[in-house]
Amino acid sequence: MVVDAAPPGTRTWGWIAWRYKIAIWYSWNALYWHDRYNHKAQPPRALDVTRDAASYDDGDDIGNLDGVLALPSTDGCHATLRLEALRRGMEDRALLDLASTCDLDATTKVATELVPRALGDASGSPAWPSDEAPWEAGRRRLLELAVCNH
Repeated sequence: MVVDAAPPGTRTWGWIAWRYKIAIWYSWNALYWHDRYNHKAQPPRALDVTRDAASYDDGDDIGNLDGVLALPSTDGCHATLRLEALRRGMEDRALLDLASTCDLDATTKVATELVPRALGDASGSPAWPSDEAPWEAGRRRLLELAVCNH
C-alpha cells in the first residue's frame, strides 16, 4: 500500500477499505515535502514544484519515492494526481456504503470483481485492473444499485 502505486493507485484504497472493513487509512510520509527521516545532516534542497515533484528522490529511495499528496505553492497547496485518485476512491467507498444498503450481495459482487484480493490476501502483482474503464463501470453500477435511497 504505497502512494506511488501504478494506476489506479490510491483509487483502490476506498474499495479495499470497504471490502476489508477498514474504517480509516493513515498515510504517513505523504503530507510533508522533504524526507524527514533520512539525510538529516544535509539541508533540505529547494524544489521548484513546477518542474520537480520528486521531493524524496535521492537515487536510492524504495518506499513511497516521491509520494506526496499535495504540492506547496505560493497560493496554497495543490492536489497531486495521487490525491485526486484517493479522493475518487473515497467517493467510490461512499457509493459502496450507499449501494450496500440497497443490495448488499450485488454491491459485494461489484467490489469483489474489481478487487478480488488485497492486503494479507494478496500476492504477486495487483489483482485489480490497471485500466480506468472497469473502475468507472464499477462506479456506474454502484450508482444504479444506490437508487433505492432516493
